[in-house]
Amino acid sequence: MAGLTLSQRTSLPSIWLHRFALAVAAMAVVLISAGALVTSTKSGDAIPDWPTSYGALVPSYLAGGVLIEWTHRFVAGVTALLVMSLAIWLAISPVPRWLKGLGGAAFLAVLAQAVLGGLRVLVVSHPQVQATALQVTGAPHSEAIRIAFAIAHATLAQIVLSLA
Repeated sequence: MAGLTLSQRTSLPSIWLHRFALAVAAMAVVLISAGALVTSTKSGDAIPDWPTSYGALVPSYLAGGVLIEWTHRFVAGVTALLVMSLAIWLAISPVPRWLKGLGGAAFLAVLAQAVLGGLRVLVVSHPQVQATALQVTGAPHSEAIRIAFAIAHATLAQIVLSLA
């Protein structure tokens, strides 16, 4: 391939796919940073329900911890849509099969990440979810489950970044 120009070596669609993948990875870093802000400000329990925020898509009150937690959820939603778009683009592109699989795995990991974050919220604020979690895990109290979900949620974030 020596002596060929970039346009002769790489098709325009694959250049844009590559650029989009880089943008998705950058958005994953923004999401992890937003999650770190939630953790460091202890804002994770500022919104007691999930997947809504005080029963709405956008809560009527956006300040302090509510603003921080809701922004994290918003960035997570945007990231999920971008990862889904990347997975679809990879699926319909002439790329190696393993790369298509990686796109699908990244999307599934983002969905799992969202569910883990949501369950962490519900274990704290929803008595029925809390009782079920205590019964299933045999944990002595909900704080142990909340911490386990928080650790899994934070750890999976790093995996999602590596897949994106």
